[in-house]
Amino acid sequence: MGLGGADVLTSKLAIIAPPTREDADVDLHTFAQVSFAEAFVDYGGKKTVENISSAVGPFAINAGLVEAKEPITTVRIHLTNSNNILVAEVPVKGWQKQL
Repeated sequence: MGLGGADVLTSKLAIIAPPTREDADVDLHTFAQVSFAEAFVDYGGKKTVENISSAVGPFAINAGLVEAKEPITTVRIHLTNSNNILVAEVPVKGWQKQL
């Protein structure tokens, strides 16, 4: 999953996988900063970034990793670098899977 753009704030990616813990819905394995100026991906920066973390819940629902339940779907995200759980509450009223 990733955000794309010609800006440092929007050129990020995250590797999402099925959970490795029973108390999680998905794993957030890796965060990376993607260079928009050259063919380079930096895996050495911050390990969890809020603006990409906020996209994990909607991504997990859209990818079918978590079933949408109206009006709010709770997605438990295992941050594998810190072994913590991040809980995202995603509004899903009228949710339709995006292509």
